[in-house]
Amino acid sequence: MSNASQNRAFRIGLKAARQGVGYTLDDLAGELGETDVAVSLETLTAWESGKEAPREWDRPSIEAIERALGAEGTLVEALGW
Repeated sequence: MSNASQNRAFRIGLKAARQGVGYTLDDLAGELGETDVAVSLETLTAWESGKEAPREWDRPSIEAIERALGAEGTLVEALGW
């Protein structure tokens, strides 16, 4: 899968998982802010909109997002990691 396809799969997966638990991006950022791996609202917005894509060094943040959304492994897999 190409990077563009992986990034698209990630964006779709992030939005679906977030909406599935009834969170806004602000809710998710707030929950992550209570953990040891905070992710800003600006970063979450950029990732979900496709303006930016997570990099391999963002993996701890992606895994924290997965835990917060009950989507363990799905976002990392979408990115091909």
